[in-house]
Amino acid sequence: MKGYECRHNLKYWSQEEYVGIGPSAHSFLKNKRFNNPSDLKEYILSGGNSNFQRNILEVMDDNQMIFEYIILRLRLTEGLKFADFENKFSVNFKEVYAKQIEYLLKNNLIEIDDAAVRLTKRGMDISNYVFEQF
Repeated sequence: MKGYECRHNLKYWSQEEYVGIGPSAHSFLKNKRFNNPSDLKEYILSGGNSNFQRNILEVMDDNQMIFEYIILRLRLTEGLKFADFENKFSVNFKEVYAKQIEYLLKNNLIEIDDAAVRLTKRGMDISNYVFEQF
């Protein structure tokens, strides 16, 4: 519902970069996910100068970034906006995923307009199945 979105999570669900501060905090920068050490003493002794070893959890390639973006955006009621997708990845969503769109529309799992694609109520109920199509 408009105005009741969790702004904190929107940054994650829009695949924007973020920096975690503190022990065990997670960050996402330049297609990499990593976390700070969980040891509080190690974190404090670093004096905030980042001289501790970060644990790289994942380095994502372009295909992984695209797939994750699709999943994250479809979880939102506003859905995946085609212009944002093309600006981010230089890919035309409707052209690349034409077969998936046709199948999902036929099965009432997504709805689409000129600007965006979003899950239907039925699509939300079985969203993991929808995501697998991409």
